[in-house]
Amino acid sequence: SSWPMSVGQRISHDDYERQKRKLAQIARDNGYFQARFLKAQLEINPSSNKARIHWSFDTGPQYKISSVSLTQTEYSEELLKRFIKIKPEQHYAQQDVVRTQQALNRSGYFNRVDVEQTLDDENHLVAIEIRLQDTEKYVLKTDIGYGTDSGGRFGISWQDLRVNDRGHNYLVGFTTNEIENVTSFQYKIPIANSQDEWLNRFSYRYKDDQVAISKTSTIESRLILRHTDHWSTQWAGSLSSQSISSDTDIISYLEYLVPSVQVNYLSVIDPFAANEGWRWQGELRIGNESLSDPDLNFIQLEQKLKFIWKVSDNWRVLLRSNIAYTDMDTDEFITRMPTHYRYLAGGDASVRGYKYQTLSPSDNDGNLVGGKHLVTSSVELDWQFAEHWRWAWFSDAGNAFNDFSNMDLKRSVGTGVRWLTPVGAIRIDYARAMDSPEKWRLHITLGPDL
Repeated sequence: SSWPMSVGQRISHDDYERQKRKLAQIARDNGYFQARFLKAQLEINPSSNKARIHWSFDTGPQYKISSVSLTQTEYSEELLKRFIKIKPEQHYAQQDVVRTQQALNRSGYFNRVDVEQTLDDENHLVAIEIRLQDTEKYVLKTDIGYGTDSGGRFGISWQDLRVNDRGHNYLVGFTTNEIENVTSFQYKIPIANSQDEWLNRFSYRYKDDQVAISKTSTIESRLILRHTDHWSTQWAGSLSSQSISSDTDIISYLEYLVPSVQVNYLSVIDPFAANEGWRWQGELRIGNESLSDPDLNFIQLEQKLKFIWKVSDNWRVLLRSNIAYTDMDTDEFITRMPTHYRYLAGGDASVRGYKYQTLSPSDNDGNLVGGKHLVTSSVELDWQFAEHWRWAWFSDAGNAFNDFSNMDLKRSVGTGVRWLTPVGAIRIDYARAMDSPEKWRLHITLGPDL
C-alpha cells in the first residue's frame, strides 16, 4: 500500500491517523487479529517546523482456519467445491473469504450468501460458517423491450435451475422481434471440481435480414473453461442445416458442421459495475468439405475489443473495435457461405448513423450479400453530469467488404445521453452518417459498457 507521509512533506494529522487505521486493517485482513501498536507517537517541534513519527507494531500470531461449513442448501458438496477458495489449516486471508462469497453469489445457484466468522483467540483459529439460501427451482421469465435495430422485442423462458444436486439446469425459451424468431432448448452441466461448464443447445431460427430469409436448425455442444477470474476459453462444435429464400445466388439448402474456439479476457470481475477496464474476445471458426454439403472450406478469424479509460472522476474515454477476416474464395463465399457467417455493418452496436446491417457488398442486382471481412471502430467521450446520467460524444467508422484494398470505411458522428441502471446503461444516441443521404438516425441500446 502507498505511504502518504515521507521526509520533506507537510504533516497531516488526518493522514497520520488514516495510515494507522490502514496498517491495523491490513493486519486483520491477513489473520493477525491480535495485532496492536506498542508505541505510536507523533512528535512535533514548532520551533524547527519538523515532526517525527515513532511506531512499534506487534502483529502477534497469524490465525489459521479451523473449519469451513456450509448450511441450508440442496446442492452437493462436490458442486460447492467449485466455488470455495478457503480450506481448514490454511492461514486466514480476508481476500480469500471475500472471493469465496463472491463466487457463490455469482454462481446463480443462491439468492443469499452470508458468512459468519468465529474467533478462537486462545488457539489462534477462525471457524467460518457459510449460510446459503438456494434460488427457486423453477423460474419463468418474460422479456419485453425495444431496439432501433430490431424494433419491438418479446421473449419468454422457463428454467429449471436444479435438475439435480450437481447443478444441472435447463432452459426452454422463445424470442421474437421484427427481424427474427428463435426457439431454443439448452442443457448446462457443471464440470466437477472446477468452474467449467458443458453447454448443449438446440435452436430453430427464422430470420429475415438484409441478405435473405433463412430457416436454421442448429445443435451445438460447447465446453466453457474458466482458467482464472479473467481468462476463459470456449471449444464448440455447431451442426446446422439452413434453408434460404433469396433474390441472390446463394445456394438454397446448406448442411454444415463448424468447429470453433473462442478466447476471452475481462479485466474486471463484474462488467455491470465496471467504470474502467477492458474486454477482448478472439474466435476461430473452421469449415471443411468433409463436414459440409455443399463443400464449405473456410477459415474465419474475428476479434472484438472494448476499452474504458477513466480520465477523471467524471470523464471517460471508451474505445471499441471489431475486426474479422475470412480465408475463402470470394465466389464460393457469395454462393455457399451460411448467412450467419457473413458480415454486415451498420446499426446500434456497429456504425451508428446507418441503418441496421446495410453496410455490405452487393451482387450485380444491388442485393446485399454480406462480406468476407469486417472492420468497425468507435471512439467515445462521456461526461457524468449527474449521479445516474452521462452525456457522450462519439465517432464511428466501419464497413463489411470482400477485399482489404477496397474497404471504403463509412463514418459517422453523434451525441447521446446514458441513464445508468443496475443492469447497464440505457443509451439514447443521435448519429449523423457522413457518407449517406440518410443523415441523422436515432439509436437506443441497453447493456453494460464492457
